[in-house]
Amino acid sequence: MVTAYVSNKSAAIPAQSPTLSPTLSAITAGLDNFSADIAIIMDSDLQDPPKLISEMLQQIQKGYEVVTATRTDRSKDSYFKRTTAKWFYKVHNSFSEIQIPENVGDFRAMTSQVVQEIRRLRENNRFMKGIFTWVVEKLPFKPNWHANKLYRL
Repeated sequence: MVTAYVSNKSAAIPAQSPTLSPTLSAITAGLDNFSADIAIIMDSDLQDPPKLISEMLQQIQKGYEVVTATRTDRSKDSYFKRTTAKWFYKVHNSFSEIQIPENVGDFRAMTSQVVQEIRRLRENNRFMKGIFTWVVEKLPFKPNWHANKLYRL
């Protein structure tokens, strides 16, 4: 069981999809049950700094449809994780028309319009970084605002 926060209420939602990881199941369940103006996705282990939420909301209020946070310091990650992440982005972005920004995880704020577009994509094996990026690239939204200078762990 994963707790998904929908608007200002929390609801326990079973995260038992045979094709999705618990994290992707929780994100999908939260977005499927979303009914507010702005959605914020973040890991419950607080690996993303909650203090950025107010800055992210300010950017949404300025008209941005999606606000993402970029990790600027990965020194706490293992050498293996840093290296494989770097190679993943290089390989993916060399083959794909849609360029996934490096070091951007699931921590983001987005408007209900973006959430509605993501809901329409019902793949069984979801690659959320790709879905988030594709929705922003393919639809006529105001560009992303990245909280990259604020995100140091």
